[in-house]
Amino acid sequence: MIDSMADSGEKTEHALSVLMRLLVSLVLPAWGIVMLVLGLMYGAGWWIGTGVVVGLIGAVMFVGSPVIDLVTGRR
Repeated sequence: MIDSMADSGEKTEHALSVLMRLLVSLVLPAWGIVMLVLGLMYGAGWWIGTGVVVGLIGAVMFVGSPVIDLVTGRR
């Protein structure tokens, strides 16, 4: 019974770890989108350009993240 509880705790810890890494890897692309929207709303070229660059870098990092491999089942 104790081994079962330990296995359950490890699985929960692993699931929370994967979820946190996934959420953190979404922050950069989300911030890029926010900057792009702000730039479009206020007509600020700096925010538009920066938003595009940050969004693209965030998208590349998100797609290349090992967490995505865990979610999609790719190895």
